[in-house]
This record gives sequence, structure tokens and C-alpha cells, in this order.
Amino acid sequence: YIIYKTENGSEACTIIAGDTVTVKRHGETASVMKFDKLRRTRTLYSMPYGKMLMEIETEKIVNALSEDGGRLRLVYTITVQGQKIYNDMSIVVG
Repeated sequence: YIIYKTENGSEACTIIAGDTVTVKRHGETASVMKFDKLRRTRTLYSMPYGKMLMEIETEKIVNALSEDGGRLRLVYTITVQGQKIYNDMSIVVG
């Protein structure tokens, strides 16, 4: 797993288990986002002004991490209240 600070200062923990990746965020914004290429997943995204239901459709998971560092790349689309948002996220370690 990887623990890091996000761009808004909250803490996140990324857990890699086989073909799935789970990102847990804590702080003012909180969520548990599960990325799975075989199925769509749903999560509640908690913000100071309320919660939103999000659906995640994972297009690609590229795990190039080793004990020495590396990179984890997630390509996915989030659907929130009917609006689709494309994301290409990388976590670089080391």
C-alpha cells in the first residue's frame, strides 16, 4: 500500500490487490474508491457540503511498482449526477 497527501492536503491510502486498486481518502473530502477493470463500482464521496454518489468505470490499471518505487497509473471515468468525468491519474513512488 501507499500513503500520501493529495493536492488538497487530505491523506490518501492506495491499496493494490491483484487486479483491483482501492484508494481511501480521509480529511475534508472522504471516499473509498475501488478500481476494477471487470466491473463498474459505486462509492459515496463525502465533502463538507454533502455526499455525492459516484460510479467508477476503470479503463486501465498499470502497476509498475516494485519495492524500489515506480508508478501506478489509473485511467477511469467517473459519473456524477449524469455527468461523465475522464481521469488519467498516476502515483509515482521514489
